[in-house]
Amino acid sequence: MTLNFKKAGESELDKINTLILESETASVDEERRMDAFIEKYTVKQSELLANNGYVLYEDDFMLGFFMIKNKSNTHELEYFYIEHSQLGKGYGKILWAYVDEICTKGNIQKIKIVCGKNITPFYLKMGAEKIGESDSEVYRGVKIDLLEYQVK
Repeated sequence: MTLNFKKAGESELDKINTLILESETASVDEERRMDAFIEKYTVKQSELLANNGYVLYEDDFMLGFFMIKNKSNTHELEYFYIEHSQLGKGYGKILWAYVDEICTKGNIQKIKIVCGKNITPFYLKMGAEKIGESDSEVYRGVKIDLLEYQVK
């Protein structure tokens, strides 16, 4: 078993979008809601090339993906996904440690995180703080959490 990180490239775009869709599908049961999610959160080639996106591999198997976007001088963790079948095995902590490393190398002092309430406990455990909540842009009637992480 060899774990490695690499900057996400165009050749991984299909795998990244499959990872995101399968992870999200596992937690959403209404097909109509997925249409809105796919429209908003499918990673596009231009987006991948313009931002800090990284993948975690175990040998040739993609375990995870994250992207940090610079939005009007505010950095936001736009994506953070672990292969659904690998949840609970410690890969989220490994991926998070790399988020922290990339932020430190890039002189990013804090990042905003927008997430569903089911993933908030993970981010809080990693050191983020809840700063509010808002309505989901894709799931009608669902509240999402707004978090902030001060890079160590």
